[in-house]
Amino acid sequence: RPIVRVDCLVDGQHVTQIQGDGVILSTPTGSSAYNTAAGGGLVAPSVPCILLTAVAPHSLSMRPLVLPADATVELLVPPQSRSFPLATVDGRGLARMKVGSRVRVTKASSPVP
Repeated sequence: RPIVRVDCLVDGQHVTQIQGDGVILSTPTGSSAYNTAAGGGLVAPSVPCILLTAVAPHSLSMRPLVLPADATVELLVPPQSRSFPLATVDGRGLARMKVGSRVRVTKASSPVP
């Protein structure tokens, strides 16, 4: 499987370009599953945040990020990408992303019961 290349923007600002096997975005509640397995931290459910963790990054400087809960996170497939990542949400559905495709993640307007 080819290396995935994804630009990461937070609140419209370019933060990094991730090269590796993938990217995980999670809530504190979801931080104990795949996020931890990929090297991300455990976060108490009461902490309002979004976690961004690269899966097997091809850079030693790429570390998991803890972002404010009200941040808007965008993952964008850059023009120089030679592979087309797959996007899935909670393991449901599968969508192949193309150059220029983007996924935007924001906090829901109301909590899930």
